[in-house]
Amino acid sequence: MNRVAIINTPSLRKRAVSRGMAGGLGFDGAETLVLPPLDLALMAATLRAAGFEVDLIDADPLRLDDADVYARLDGRPYAAIVASVSLPTLEADAEFLAGLRARHLEAHVYAKTLVREPRVLEELLRKSGADLVLHGEPEMSIAAIIAGETRDGTAWLDDGKLVFHPGAPIADLDALPLPARDLLPNERYVYPLLGTPVATLQTSRGCPYPCGYYCPYPLVEGKAWRAQSPERIVAELHDVVEHHGIRKIYFRDATFTLDQKRTARLCALIREAGWRLEWMCETRVDCLGDALLEEMAAAGCVGILIGVETGDEAVMHLKEGKKGLTVPKLAHLRRRARELGIRLHFLLIAGLPHETRSSIVDTYDLVMRHEPDTIGLTVITPYPGTPLHAEAERSGWIESADWRDWGGHQVVMRTPHLSRDDLARAKQLIDGGWALVEHERRVGASPEVARLRKQHYVELLGWAYGLDAVRAQAQRKARALAAAVPLTVVIPTYNRRDILRKTLLAFSAQTVAPAEFEVVVVDDGSTDDTLAALAGLRTPFALRVLAEPHRGPNAARNRGIAAAGGRIVLFTGDDMIPGPSFLEAHLKFHSSHPDDRDALLGLIEWSPEIAVTPLMEHIVSPAGGQQFNFAEVRDGKAEFNLFYTSNVSVKRSLLLRQQTWFDTDFTYPACDDIELGYRLRRQGMVLHFRPQAATYHHHPITTAGFVRRQRMAGRMSIVLTRKHPELAAFVHAGGSEHVDEAALERMLDAVLELEKPDLSKLGALRTGDESFATVYRRAVLDPLYAGLLDAAYRLGVREAAVAPFDVSIALPVHDAGVAQRTLTRLAAVTDGAHFEVIVVDDGSTDETRAVLATLGGDVQVVRNPEARGVVAAWNQAAERARGRHVVFLGAGASPERGWLRELVASADADPDVAVVGSAAPIAGKAPLLVRRDRFAALGGFREGTPEALAEVDLRLRARARGWRVVADRAEASPVEVAAP
Repeated sequence: MNRVAIINTPSLRKRAVSRGMAGGLGFDGAETLVLPPLDLALMAATLRAAGFEVDLIDADPLRLDDADVYARLDGRPYAAIVASVSLPTLEADAEFLAGLRARHLEAHVYAKTLVREPRVLEELLRKSGADLVLHGEPEMSIAAIIAGETRDGTAWLDDGKLVFHPGAPIADLDALPLPARDLLPNERYVYPLLGTPVATLQTSRGCPYPCGYYCPYPLVEGKAWRAQSPERIVAELHDVVEHHGIRKIYFRDATFTLDQKRTARLCALIREAGWRLEWMCETRVDCLGDALLEEMAAAGCVGILIGVETGDEAVMHLKEGKKGLTVPKLAHLRRRARELGIRLHFLLIAGLPHETRSSIVDTYDLVMRHEPDTIGLTVITPYPGTPLHAEAERSGWIESADWRDWGGHQVVMRTPHLSRDDLARAKQLIDGGWALVEHERRVGASPEVARLRKQHYVELLGWAYGLDAVRAQAQRKARALAAAVPLTVVIPTYNRRDILRKTLLAFSAQTVAPAEFEVVVVDDGSTDDTLAALAGLRTPFALRVLAEPHRGPNAARNRGIAAAGGRIVLFTGDDMIPGPSFLEAHLKFHSSHPDDRDALLGLIEWSPEIAVTPLMEHIVSPAGGQQFNFAEVRDGKAEFNLFYTSNVSVKRSLLLRQQTWFDTDFTYPACDDIELGYRLRRQGMVLHFRPQAATYHHHPITTAGFVRRQRMAGRMSIVLTRKHPELAAFVHAGGSEHVDEAALERMLDAVLELEKPDLSKLGALRTGDESFATVYRRAVLDPLYAGLLDAAYRLGVREAAVAPFDVSIALPVHDAGVAQRTLTRLAAVTDGAHFEVIVVDDGSTDETRAVLATLGGDVQVVRNPEARGVVAAWNQAAERARGRHVVFLGAGASPERGWLRELVASADADPDVAVVGSAAPIAGKAPLLVRRDRFAALGGFREGTPEALAEVDLRLRARARGWRVVADRAEASPVEVAAP
């Protein structure tokens, strides 16, 4: 017998499934979503080339049920029968296979699935009675499998036990035959975003991105990306278009444009062929350049499915989120796609593990703000074999063992922050809101639809933030978001309750009407009672307060931009007291300069309520200018280096064109505003200056404190020039000879001594036409300040060049589960410092090595064939460290958010600090920070010492050298570690 039957198992009349979706594991289907089984058509082509006769039956488009398929096969002997199996239909598919087994004793019966989890395969084999499961990529090996020449990529039962043979992925996808589309009912395939008839092509396999934590594509296809050449793709398109008359194409690649040059070449070939195609694909925002979008549109691209997943930017940037996606990039893509006539379909997931109820609001807001043409919302599903599934099993999150619930739209699990009911409610609220959008698009805008949308949003906010406790807050937020105001003031704040209150009261005394502006205060995780104070503050203008985790002022400003409703966005500080006509000057400027490239810089002066020291005068004078340098303004125009976020306003439309707003790689507030100003200038921004837009800086500055600031500014300048090497000469021009830390301290001590004379008393003395105080400041203090601050800046530059990271985190591991949990936790809660992780694989199992092999980014892995112990592993990590500080963590550490920022702040507050103990609670293990140069000078930990005593011994040796050992965050009076 040389006849083979290949069957796409019936599902529509039982539990509809689209078998090619979800990486091939299967996804909820419908009569409006029936796609051709490419894998089966490829196997059919291979079998025919090997001399087999093939009957290919695709049941769902033909509306066949189990009995109909059995009837078609009756009376024919087969060498083999292959039937497809999906995860959500596993029970029904196994039953269908069992029926085939009973009716065709002469044939080998094979189940074809992309499920790889051994327990699931064993369940399938037991229930179906199938001889084999084909779980690999059998498109080219199917003939050899049927002939018994190989069992690679298959699994079977032997004496009741599962035997699993892995299969190698197909390395050369160009070698695949053209699918046997002549055996398919091509006219019956439909995709709701394209219509019918539609053909699918898969031109690449594999996905290298870290969202494989939950996504089944890397699980099924592997992480290594394999692609067909443009010429091979065009050959298949020729078959589809010329032989089958189909011009609607859905490219089924996980990331179609990963190689943008390949995609551009394909688009050129499509245009050369003269086909008038309509096609769609799925890809990522960071794999789409403007030039490629234009090429795609010209070649017939009418729609793109974009993986967005979540609107919560914090979750978006986690390893298991959508790293590479930013809201500005998405906004830019939305605008360009609309201009080119390309529809956007946002792919969203409710319930990523770090999401909360407020994350659902963020997702809803993102969808409503960027208005995709369509959306596809699924619920987090822990597909067997993914890291999410392993973690969900360990943590007890999975609450449904019924495979029928695993179709992507049902709720099968809870998460650390959301219950099953929460997840179901989240999906209902987002779907309901989108249904109102679609209704409004069909029937047009009306007061009734607007009322329903507003009511729905209030319901969402009430659920997300606690219905009874903050109903009024939710309603205020809904009104504020719905109201259009000309200008939004964005103020980031951190532990500045009193001065922030003073600043906001000054906004109540502006010369413009309160309806002309709103103020968005983004609280950056304050630990004082800032939020409580703001909750009780009543203002005549719209005031919105957004509470965020402590991630620094840049992340806070970005949150403010995302929430801004005004056409103009004005950045200022929580210690900047606006003059009465401050907002009027900004609004008048933008009214007379409507071009979105025109921006305004206002004047910043010291508050008359504080004492201004000679240093404070120096850093805003032409002789200094380190803080604010308005002397560089020429003819009412300023360069990008004066883009001061204490008093600058820009059109929101210009910001939305940027892929990144404020870059959070700048972990200290220096050079960050210059970097954004530089990018905006390259986009055509003209920065104008108007002294009438005055604000008053209410922040006394000490000389020692500003020296530390300049040192950090030097470090941040390296971050800037790494991003923009062309600025190196501008940022690092001129300057003094390099000094070391000890020399800088001596210079500071000398300056502090020379600051002691009371200049108000010296003013009574005269030397020529000038007071002695003026001469003393100009001839003594100004040159000393210039040299001291320049030396501090250049020391920071040198430190950053030598140590490219603030911190190296040393982490010994020997257990896969612990390693993955710890690294996932670090990615979620570690911010406020530029860090690398050095993992020491201390004689682990193969499973741990496999986990560590997937790590990328700023992660080094050191491997010990045999365990050497935690203390030795810490020393090994320190030898590889490149950060200024080394933080030592024990296995299983579970830090709280903000932990690293606090440790680094304690170390950077005083150059005499060598060791910092825990500044935030850590479950199980307390972190220990040591300056890397001091650690090397001490010779590291003494190996052979027990782990608990090794830390104590290191602290005592540091104290013996006269270095400080700090065990508390307070900078003024740190608690010293006493000798036991």
